[in-house]
Amino acid sequence: LWVYAEVVRTLACAVRSSSVRQRPFLVLAPEDLPSSIVKFVERAGHGLRVRRVRGFRIWPAEAATWQDSQLPGGVGPIYDWPKLLLWGLVEFDAIVFLDADVLPAADGAIDDLFAAVRLPAESDAQGADFAAVGFGPGLELNNGVFALRPSKQILRCMVARASSG
Repeated sequence: LWVYAEVVRTLACAVRSSSVRQRPFLVLAPEDLPSSIVKFVERAGHGLRVRRVRGFRIWPAEAATWQDSQLPGGVGPIYDWPKLLLWGLVEFDAIVFLDADVLPAADGAIDDLFAAVRLPAESDAQGADFAAVGFGPGLELNNGVFALRPSKQILRCMVARASSG
């Protein structure tokens, strides 16, 4: 866990140095992440804030391993639950999600992701609710790099779909 915490701190530093505009840097953490690790991450600076996600645990009680734990309806692994809950963070206008093993490739890359989902009032173009990065020959979706515009309505629809399978 300590290595992962240091990776998150490194990611925050890389994002800060590659972005023109300073934005909040929110770390979604399992609810059972030890407080010592939370404090270590937050002490790094770079605007890091840790938010524990209810229902997201390092060591799920019900499953033999975290890989065995599923979202409601069995539609995906439990470690994707925080990604789904990003849609409910309506206190933010836009969110860029990066897995901890991702680093910005160029200056402005994070700003470009935010621009992909900016509100229509901010530009002449219609903003999107979701933007993702594709890779590979078939341009498969990379769920480790994406931007979204939070919406409680979209969250409700996604949770209902996940619950019904």
